[in-house]
Amino acid sequence: MASDEHSSNRFPVRDGDPATNFGPVRHAGASETRERVVPATGAEGTEILDLLGDEYTSRILEALSVEPRPARELVSVCDMSRPTVYRRLDRLEDHDLVSTDTTIDEDGHHRKVFATTFERVTVELADDAPTVHLVVREGREEKGASSVPVSAD
Repeated sequence: MASDEHSSNRFPVRDGDPATNFGPVRHAGASETRERVVPATGAEGTEILDLLGDEYTSRILEALSVEPRPARELVSVCDMSRPTVYRRLDRLEDHDLVSTDTTIDEDGHHRKVFATTFERVTVELADDAPTVHLVVREGREEKGASSVPVSAD
């Protein structure tokens, strides 16, 4: 779905099969991403919109946008109960909006560290059919890491 009006590097360029509603999106200075399109009126689209509209989820995502964190840290940073944090993280993980890595502390304890996986979520209304567009990062970039801009050809 590349378009001449979006030739500037600050706009995404989507490469993919329209039949699958899934394709990579390239951004200058960013890691490879893919776009997933979900009908907003379907079960998954409704769940994603409800989840993202939730106050607790918003606080968790805000904290994770600063840096990846373990659930225990999210409990204190977001000032919410441990079960609330884990319920939201489970739902976010079910929809691929967060990912986990396991780290080992100096004392030998294993901890799951959560990170956001998406760059943006948009809702589009076209032909009276609302859809949710998720742009999800493929792989991770460390904060401060540089990447090579994608060529415009």
